Amino acid sequence: MVIKYLEKYLQVLSFEKTDEGLRVDAKNLQNDLHETITFQQEENIERVMLTNRDLEYSFLDGDVYNFMDIETYDPVTVKKEMLAPGFCYVRESDVCKGAYDEDDLIRIYP
Repeated sequence: MVIKYLEKYLQVLSFEKTDEGLRVDAKNLQNDLHETITFQQEENIERVMLTNRDLEYSFLDGDVYNFMDIETYDPVTVKKEMLAPGFCYVRESDVCKGAYDEDDLIRIYP
């Protein structure tokens, strides 16, 4: 399950009901850091459905990585921070997965 909280996309690893509210252990999908958050009962937690799209890696231009959406042929440019660990093994023309929340690109995985 993926939730959006304070503009962060979090993959819920586990959760526990406590006296203070709901304690959630999650992985931040944008930077791969582990977070523990306690939600109060009155807080609204937004659940999101991410979709994966195939992106072909084209080239590196300075500090910007260039991809092409295989279905629409639209160019996609991202900074290094958007790339998941292990991207150093990707070569030109390799197909990667882009995780999207509607039209917002969250992360690119090799």
